[in-house]
Amino acid sequence: MKKKIIIIFLLLFILIITLIITQTQVLMLLNGVRIPNYKITINGNKIDNINNEYPLLNYKGATYLPLTSDYSIRLGLVTTWSEQKGLSVDKLNFRILNNKKEDSKGDNVLLDSKIPILMYHHISDDSETWNDIIISPEKFKEDMLYLKALGYNTIHFKDYFDAVENGTTLPENPIIITFDDGYRSNYVFAYPVLKELNMKATIFIIGWSVGGQYDGYDRKPFIPHFTWEEGKEMYDSGVIDIQNHSYDLHNFGDNITQGKGVSRLEEENIADYVSRFFEDTNKLTNLIEEKIGNDVIVFSYPYGIYNDLSEIILEDMGFKASLSVHDGIRDFKNGHYLLERINMPNRIPSSKLMKKILELDERDITIPFLNIKNQTERIEKLENFLSE
Repeated sequence: MKKKIIIIFLLLFILIITLIITQTQVLMLLNGVRIPNYKITINGNKIDNINNEYPLLNYKGATYLPLTSDYSIRLGLVTTWSEQKGLSVDKLNFRILNNKKEDSKGDNVLLDSKIPILMYHHISDDSETWNDIIISPEKFKEDMLYLKALGYNTIHFKDYFDAVENGTTLPENPIIITFDDGYRSNYVFAYPVLKELNMKATIFIIGWSVGGQYDGYDRKPFIPHFTWEEGKEMYDSGVIDIQNHSYDLHNFGDNITQGKGVSRLEEENIADYVSRFFEDTNKLTNLIEEKIGNDVIVFSYPYGIYNDLSEIILEDMGFKASLSVHDGIRDFKNGHYLLERINMPNRIPSSKLMKKILELDERDITIPFLNIKNQTERIEKLENFLSE
């Protein structure tokens, strides 16, 4: 009798061990929670949890997909909640999901990827208007002369990505000049200076305001913006690249039809926000490619406002970079989204701004003509220095 009991216990023990071993082959343990191993396809997306990127939760015999906005958007799903209907999950009507990105041909290990990005807006000869985003023509020219004197070489964003993806060569000490909003002063003051000095810049335009002189809402006069024809002229010269600053999201919003910049409205569901942001961004992208002819690959956030969802949408739309207004320099090898920039206000002398750029860029070089107090004289000295 005792032998039978021992044999039964042994058989039960073996059975339990077998079940445990079998179960561990299909379940992982993560923080005490059973996670099933899986390889499935949802809306054409092949996902697994080898790296726990999309973990499924097994709880009381049911398997749950964590539907955060990141997960749901990337899987082509949209979740909504209402007191009447509760939780609903539907396919997202989002035409650009699952775009396949071309693989890079490999980073060039010799590529200088720590690239300063300078931020400008408007240039005015009216001293009453000068501030942190409006500068004088002389100030802009002095900035550009100093950059040349310090050995910087301006590039477009596409030059960098061409170097990464196709192995083309970048110049030494690359730097990127950006203008936000598309003011006509960029065409009148900046473009001639850049062309004369053989430099490049990228202008981020607001779609509805191109060629405008009056506010599109209250019809009040505002700072004029260059026309499509002027933009095309600048682009065809090779000096200027035109990129996206939203078609009609560069305003303070009313929290009824839209928020400030690309902000999501308080009561706006994910599907409506995705549709609104996508349609606005896509509208300007199509206009730039039609009117100007260049590829649109960079988005500059109005007011520097962004969110996780807007970044997902831009990446899925094929944008290779996005710009913030955060101060600093980014090593592009650490990512191309929400890139920092250095603002170039009128109140800070060019020489001090150059010192800041050099320090952030970790370059040890002497800044010339610091002892000359008069701006006109400094500009003349820099011009002579560059002509030698």
